[in-house]
Amino acid sequence: GGLDEISVRLFDLKTLEARPDRLPEALYGSITFDGKGEGFYYVHRSRQDGPRARYHRIASEMIEDREIFGEGYGPETFLRLEEIADGRLLLLGVQHGWMRNESFVLDQRSGEVYSVFEGDRAHATARYEEGHLLLTTNLDAPLYRVIAIPTEGEDPSRWSDRSRWTTWISEQEHLLRG
Repeated sequence: GGLDEISVRLFDLKTLEARPDRLPEALYGSITFDGKGEGFYYVHRSRQDGPRARYHRIASEMIEDREIFGEGYGPETFLRLEEIADGRLLLLGVQHGWMRNESFVLDQRSGEVYSVFEGDRAHATARYEEGHLLLTTNLDAPLYRVIAIPTEGEDPSRWSDRSRWTTWISEQEHLLRG
């Protein structure tokens, strides 16, 4: 129960005072600060237009927030983001209902978006851990497996190269969850 729409406010954790930055009541998700503390990324979801990942610079007006990802996705799509690789990259996950997922990486320095997992009728939930992107997926494994993609010192444009992927946890007799 409860409202789906929330407002986002910032507080100074040292003084416990409210900051002037505020995102008005709407559908939001996946809020993460940039590595420099100058702003934050967030997902704004419109019931008409779908989700969009945006960047808000602290002490600026919301109208100045720039869209960084999501154009072309409709309201039936869900989007999440998280900062990875010491703040240099953003991991973007796109969920298309219950049928499939996609994963992308945005290089915050160049602004380039790279596909990691796209176009398959399969689920793949990505997570970053210590120099590897881990995909929990049912691609070629109906009961799921975990694939490891090396990322340390690697160009994100190469992460979708499946010849470099290794199975970290293979499909088992029982459904892999969590």
